[in-house]
Amino acid sequence: MAFVPLEDLLSARRDRQQPVAVRAGRPVHLDEFAAAVASWRAAFAACPGRSVAVYFQEDSFEFACALFGAWHAGKRVFIPGDVLPHTLANLASCVDGYAGTFPRAPN
Repeated sequence: MAFVPLEDLLSARRDRQQPVAVRAGRPVHLDEFAAAVASWRAAFAACPGRSVAVYFQEDSFEFACALFGAWHAGKRVFIPGDVLPHTLANLASCVDGYAGTFPRAPN
């Protein structure tokens, strides 16, 4: 498989049926990825603030979709290494919102 620069991944020039990931044992094509990214972009665009934390413990495909969606919405993304209480406390002063598998709405 050839290297694809991130800025070209969602390019209209690309084959929309090209597999970009495997999820639950089946290939996920570029058109599915692009649709999921667009959905996340719309969700992030509707949220106030500039910065968001994104964390998905087990779903790397959904993480990638949310990450691209946040970037396309013009958000600055914080990616915590865990969601332990101390980590969440530190994030609280840096972000305006959260997306993913956070254990609860951080204070």
